[in-house]
Amino acid sequence: ERAQMGIMNLFNYPIYTFYNFIYILLYLLSVGGLYGVLNKTGAYRMILDKVSNHVKGRELLSLILTVLLIALIISFTGFTFEALIILPFIASVVLLLGYDKLTAAMITVGSVSVGVIGTTFSKTVAGTFNTILGTNYVDLIWVKVGLLILCSLILIVNIILYARNIEKAKNVEEEFLVPEKV
Repeated sequence: ERAQMGIMNLFNYPIYTFYNFIYILLYLLSVGGLYGVLNKTGAYRMILDKVSNHVKGRELLSLILTVLLIALIISFTGFTFEALIILPFIASVVLLLGYDKLTAAMITVGSVSVGVIGTTFSKTVAGTFNTILGTNYVDLIWVKVGLLILCSLILIVNIILYARNIEKAKNVEEEFLVPEKV
């Protein structure tokens, strides 16, 4: 229903907004603090170096598998907000492989977006649609899976075409996601 807003509501809505979204701010601060502490230790950089050295020579295959894995996990679980804890690690590995920030963004943000677009069984998006439409999770499942596959293919093709056309960086030490070597 529509409700008329008074002058006092103008001062109350920022407080309501703060109360409703404080947990998001605290989560982001805790994830940032976690990576800040990990950056101060040398162990995080050693793990990044091991993972990036492990996939050297198979960069495109590892990027494709990463996109598919993230998209499938998000599609089935709907953990878009919770995925923020692993996305900086994936972006750091992509940067250490020599790709630029746009490639890292396409892999992390793009695969999360593909997972949300092709949501199959998660409570967040598909559950809301099912509640509104009065359907259940298996209705039109082939359409949902087809949409997930189509969006994943479009993202992977764009990543491959973009990654082949850029020149790989030789030095990524100045990147903000990659910690310094100790």
